[in-house]
Amino acid sequence: MRSASRAVLFSFLLITFPLISANGSTIHVPADQPTIQSAINVAINGDKILVAPGTYLENLNFMGKAITVQSVKGPVLTIIDGGGLGAVVTFSGGETNAAVLHGFTIQNGNLSEGAGIAVESSSPTISGNIITHNGGCNGAGIGIGFGSPIISKNTISFNKQAGCSGGIGGGGISVRGASSAQILGNTIINTLLVQMAVGFPCSRQARR
Repeated sequence: MRSASRAVLFSFLLITFPLISANGSTIHVPADQPTIQSAINVAINGDKILVAPGTYLENLNFMGKAITVQSVKGPVLTIIDGGGLGAVVTFSGGETNAAVLHGFTIQNGNLSEGAGIAVESSSPTISGNIITHNGGCNGAGIGIGFGSPIISKNTISFNKQAGCSGGIGGGGISVRGASSAQILGNTIINTLLVQMAVGFPCSRQARR
């Protein structure tokens, strides 16, 4: 009888725990983790990170994880400030569309390509953000190289292409290499230049 009960319990655990893992956990910032990056560091695929209002002086890297990082109260009240120390947010670990960044103001990034958000060989989902006051040579707002991200319903404003010569440009967004980015319903304003090269090598750039 005990053996049968143990077998039933073991079967229950096998069924239940994978479901819990698949559904993911919710990590609150700063209640559970003091910073957004520390929450990313401990998160596993399928987790959601919910960020309370405030200004976070951070430079984030998603580290290849299929996680959602989302503000609780929207981009006006929740700011990630890169402090001029590189890209504010980086996707370079082969992230898929399951890696989601939603509902932040992304500001004060400074990088030659992708100062606000740098996407390299990755395909995250970037939606509902305000990407503003970032500066760089290529894609001051968002720089995409060899990736297929979904860029949806963001406001990309006051980003500046400056301090360099050559390159593919793009004050708001730049797309280079064999990329098939979906750029849907964004507002791009008060930006020096939007320049895109979608699905072609750099030597066959197309402007828009």
